[in-house]
Amino acid sequence: MKATKITLIILSALLISVTMWALNDGEEDRSQMVTFEDTHVVSLEEAAEFTARYRAQMDEGETKIGGMFARSAIDRIMNQDGVMGLRYYHGLNAEGENVIVLVGVDKENRDMLHGELAEMALPCPPFCFDENELNSNVSMAKAQLNQ
Repeated sequence: MKATKITLIILSALLISVTMWALNDGEEDRSQMVTFEDTHVVSLEEAAEFTARYRAQMDEGETKIGGMFARSAIDRIMNQDGVMGLRYYHGLNAEGENVIVLVGVDKENRDMLHGELAEMALPCPPFCFDENELNSNVSMAKAQLNQ
């Protein structure tokens, strides 16, 4: 159970860091900056601030704050020959719900489109396990955003 919680924290931090990078609006050509040596480390405090900001700006009635991919889905992608990293894309399923699609990335920073891909993350909520620094205190986050 502890390993699952750690995996969720790592995936949340990864998704947050990639989202923050994507919001840069392409001000610089980052395709040349990929080293595959980045650690992507973020403190729990910083990750909690990121997720609180996101929850604070959510539209009324919006509830999905995250999701969980099983290790087997990630392993299927990462265990392919030539995979150097993991990329995700935002999408909408047939019901109009936000989804994240995962794909392996090769050493040339190209999506491995003919390999394993993943979607169908278990949404949070309801699959959040318990309240913690990354998924709770929405009212406090909204108050901080309005300051």
